[in-house]
Amino acid sequence: MLKSKISEWILFLMGWKAEVSKELIEKLNSEDKIILIFPHSSYFDFFIMLLYSFIYQEYLPHEVCTLMQPGVFKYFGSILSRLGCIPAGSIHEKGKTFDKIKDTLNMKNKFLFLISPKGRRYKGEWRNGYYYLSKDLLIPILPIGLNYCTHSIEFGFHFIRVDNYPNRIVDLTPTEVKLMAIDIMKDITPLHPDRSEFKLQSYDITERGVLSFNRLIGLLWILFFISLYFQRVIYLTLLVGTMLSWRLHRDY
Repeated sequence: MLKSKISEWILFLMGWKAEVSKELIEKLNSEDKIILIFPHSSYFDFFIMLLYSFIYQEYLPHEVCTLMQPGVFKYFGSILSRLGCIPAGSIHEKGKTFDKIKDTLNMKNKFLFLISPKGRRYKGEWRNGYYYLSKDLLIPILPIGLNYCTHSIEFGFHFIRVDNYPNRIVDLTPTEVKLMAIDIMKDITPLHPDRSEFKLQSYDITERGVLSFNRLIGLLWILFFISLYFQRVIYLTLLVGTMLSWRLHRDY
């Protein structure tokens, strides 16, 4: 509870919308296991997503997990493991690491697995690790992301099911899943749009940022008035102290 409240306050101070979406909670609670794919362009994605996960875990029974570069585990392995991080390795290629991560996820009863299809912050081609996880484990995919213009978490209205898509006899191909996901994610503005591998919808460049400009201006004004208040208190204390000193000195 405390962790959730602290996360809400941090997001509020940053200008992000910390209100819990009932629609998102209902959607996530409708499935035991979900793969959440998101546009990744900055280290801030992990920090802000972590804050949102602390808030939503109050309403969800799922374990939130994601991939992290293996090198980081050498220094912060125990902390990252508690936060649900899994060493990435070559998750995007079918091999030993892929099978290991698939087995790790398969042992969990309920989870939300966050993964970036391109597997990196910078511009690059989509890989197919998320697709094969969905296909092998029979898990639906839900596009989700952080919109750095509206400062909110946004998500798709429908799950993408590789193996059981309506009116389809054969499974969806990686390309079809990619196009369906992009149709949703193109409306979500990442922190660095130039690192996106697909064309985004138009957005207001003045609103894009880690911090909300309006919230930042508001906080600066609050700090300004607080400083004036304490400045007056300091002046008043000095004045009262001087008068008392003069009175004591006179009486003496």
